[in-house]
Amino acid sequence: MGIFLGLLPDAEAVAILRDHPRPEIDGVRWEPDERLHVTVRYTATLHEDLIAQLDEVAREVALRSTAPVLELGPTTEVLGRDGTLVVPARGAEDLARLVDQVLDEFDVDLGPRDHPYFGHLTLARRRSGTSIPDALIGVPTVGLVRPMSLALIVSEPGPDGSIYDHRLNAPFA
Repeated sequence: MGIFLGLLPDAEAVAILRDHPRPEIDGVRWEPDERLHVTVRYTATLHEDLIAQLDEVAREVALRSTAPVLELGPTTEVLGRDGTLVVPARGAEDLARLVDQVLDEFDVDLGPRDHPYFGHLTLARRRSGTSIPDALIGVPTVGLVRPMSLALIVSEPGPDGSIYDHRLNAPFA
């Protein structure tokens, strides 16, 4: 369960990602199109006051910035201890800094980032007790993402992965 500000891929990027090989492999759960995104800021804290504050932050950030163009690739990799298969997404670094700045300006405390910002788009997650097979790592995946808005999404666990509640899509200036 958590809340995040994210960038949703445009239709062209979704088509590229849809063509990415998604073999049926025990222990691997591929993300459906409706959950594809590049996270800009995340917090596991969830309460309505924070959602309202992040709504304001997202609107302000979108007003102050133009839509970034994200470059996917060049290949898939595994991220973190949880064994998440991702494709790097470069181009949202300035937007991530602006989000942190506006959070400070609006006195919204999500705590410090626990690691430097690394833009990525999650393609698949491993199931408990398994790992991402080597055959899925290093697969070429290139393309551009042209998001039109900054999304505020509440994520809650579901039986087949997280269920996303899109609370806001703040269009860029």
